[in-house]
Amino acid sequence: MKRFVFVFITLGLLVFFGCDSSIFKKGIDEGQITYNITYFQSDDENPLVSLLPTTMVIKFKDNSSIGIIEGWMGLFKSSYISNFKKKTNTSTFKVMDKKLAFETKFDEENFGFDPFPSLKIEHTTDEKMISGYKCKRAIATVGEEKKDTFSIYYTDDIKINNPNWNTPFKEIAGVLMEFQAGMRGVQMKCVACKVEDLEIKDEEFEIPANYKKVSKEEFEKVINDLMKNN
Repeated sequence: MKRFVFVFITLGLLVFFGCDSSIFKKGIDEGQITYNITYFQSDDENPLVSLLPTTMVIKFKDNSSIGIIEGWMGLFKSSYISNFKKKTNTSTFKVMDKKLAFETKFDEENFGFDPFPSLKIEHTTDEKMISGYKCKRAIATVGEEKKDTFSIYYTDDIKINNPNWNTPFKEIAGVLMEFQAGMRGVQMKCVACKVEDLEIKDEEFEIPANYKKVSKEEFEKVINDLMKNN
């Protein structure tokens, strides 16, 4: 359970792009991106894998966005909401009967982890198509003594300005369409499988009424206690 909670929350916060002023430019400005998540270990090698989420969804509209990830048959749910109208970022976390939300202004530090120490990005001329979008390849190198590398594919054809400003990949200007990550020994790959031009309700970018707003310290304490006691 301990590693499950860490991986679940970290993955949930890793690729959710937040908002700053004028985040969406020309092109699609309302819709949904769905990502498939695959793991490099089998259930036999690591029983944790069978509990982890296999999809992630990002919805966006009028400069606001929400990233949603669920796992363990709906008992865990994490989201990252950027509300452009209110100029707020919100991290939410549901585990069983606990439903918490931590909100900050755009210029304040939000909750998150830094899973990529000494991250270096090398851009290449390689390209491939993902979900109908031409994507460029970058190579990420992580670590100092023991270096790990993986490929990142991103597109400039979904016109979102500075989409990764609140992630470890902030120097990549395009929308992430494929990347790998390793967290607490769990290796995974996320690939965008569908980009849809959909109508998104404004309520998606509000904190649900049944969630309790807490301070950053309270939010972190609950999660740390879960990791410590399980």
